[in-house]
Amino acid sequence: MEAGAANSEVEAGLDTLLIRMIEEGVIARKHPLYERIRGLQRGGGYRALTSQGRRKWLERAISATGQTGESEIAPRNVAVKTAGKRTIGLDDPVTRLPGIGKSAAERFEKLGVTTIRDAALLFPRRFRDFTDVRRISEVESDGLPQTVVGTIISTGQMRYGRRVRGSEAVINDGSGSLRIVWFNMPWVHRGLKEGEELAVSGTVTLYRGRLQMANPPEYEPFDSTIMRPGRLLPIYPGTQGLGQRTIRRAVGFGLEKIADRLPDPIPGWLVEDKSLES
Repeated sequence: MEAGAANSEVEAGLDTLLIRMIEEGVIARKHPLYERIRGLQRGGGYRALTSQGRRKWLERAISATGQTGESEIAPRNVAVKTAGKRTIGLDDPVTRLPGIGKSAAERFEKLGVTTIRDAALLFPRRFRDFTDVRRISEVESDGLPQTVVGTIISTGQMRYGRRVRGSEAVINDGSGSLRIVWFNMPWVHRGLKEGEELAVSGTVTLYRGRLQMANPPEYEPFDSTIMRPGRLLPIYPGTQGLGQRTIRRAVGFGLEKIADRLPDPIPGWLVEDKSLES
């Protein structure tokens, strides 16, 4: 602090040192200083603080190091472990996520996702609105996106003459039936099974006096654990061979493990001024 909290005493800045101390287990999770550092990271780091904010943070951090009890600073050569395994780091490869093998990792790389940090920071491109799931008897050909859930009662290829032109399925939710067609996509029907519940979102049109949904941009087997009424379901950028379910699982697990180590978009000076650390 004698240098005016200029952030020049440590090579690469104090932020680098503090992050390394956390990730290498130098500071135990239960130690008061751990919470101080974690709050600082969420606020954008030491470098984001004003000169006065830096002094204030350093005073609190020094005070925290004097607290004793079962919270201790761990020896430098002790690695933090969880359930007998090394703690997941921000820059660990995505293959450390459950269910992500080499093949899936290669597909994730096409999305720019190679590390746990990348997975946690992969943002949805839009959301499927399960706050307005309609009964099939209520859908309208109004040009607006609509979401319906129904049981597949038939599925197959569409043919015009001898050529295969696409896929089709008919779903029923007890209130009525709706035909779903995928033009120029003959492979879609192979992933659809009769008796399976399907959630589809798209615009409905009237074709020869019958309502149908053509080339819905979003469709997947209905999952009651995440597709509950009243929920917005994230839809992530995708690539061939990488389903939304796999992406959601990877993002969710990544966030669960490293969310407390990601930078907070709230400016550091505001975090300190309003005592927003948690």
